[in-house]
Amino acid sequence: MRSSRLATSFAAAVIMLLSAAGGAFSQTPDDGSEPSPEPELKRFSLSFYVGAAKGGPNGEIESAMRANGFDASTACWLFCSGTLAHPKSYAPEADGGMIVAKYRLRHRFAIQLVYGDNGTGQVIGAAGSWSTLIVDHGVTTVASIVSFEEGPLQLGLGPALYRVRVSDDPGGNRAVASTTRLGLLADAGVQLPWNSRFFVDLRAQYRLVGSTSFGPVETGL
Repeated sequence: MRSSRLATSFAAAVIMLLSAAGGAFSQTPDDGSEPSPEPELKRFSLSFYVGAAKGGPNGEIESAMRANGFDASTACWLFCSGTLAHPKSYAPEADGGMIVAKYRLRHRFAIQLVYGDNGTGQVIGAAGSWSTLIVDHGVTTVASIVSFEEGPLQLGLGPALYRVRVSDDPGGNRAVASTTRLGLLADAGVQLPWNSRFFVDLRAQYRLVGSTSFGPVETGL
């Protein structure tokens, strides 16, 4: 296959976290004493997120495979019957994880440093029973975003550096191509319960990666 467009965007990743990080602010005393004039601000936190990802370039890679003849149906030999249509896409079962270091500047603003290494899917094409093509793809993310927080809600936006990789083996271990793209990362979340030492943090992200081309990719059994 000569080339394929990889990712106009890597769409939204829905992520859930159970964290033992300190709460954002100190609790109001419940013993009848007067609260402090200003709430104590916990400035630094480190969190790890896992979740599921949607979107990505599978549809565009399928189109490129069809245009290059990798759309044959093949016989199904193991644990199935009949034939298998190609190309066939597989979404990642889970997001590979993301580490976020947050530093609060004021009570409503924070800077977050984000790192993640995520598989984004796989597409398998076939030009015949003995000529298959596997394209496994993923992205590594390094981003810095500014977030605004109001109670349990938070919104963030900032520049991101993405390392896009493409492999021709199912495990994604043998790179065919890799390239770096400058993009954006948008983040929205809610923390429940708010102002607590132990909480669940639900987040949704949109990762704008941009487009890149890759190829050729060799066929195999």
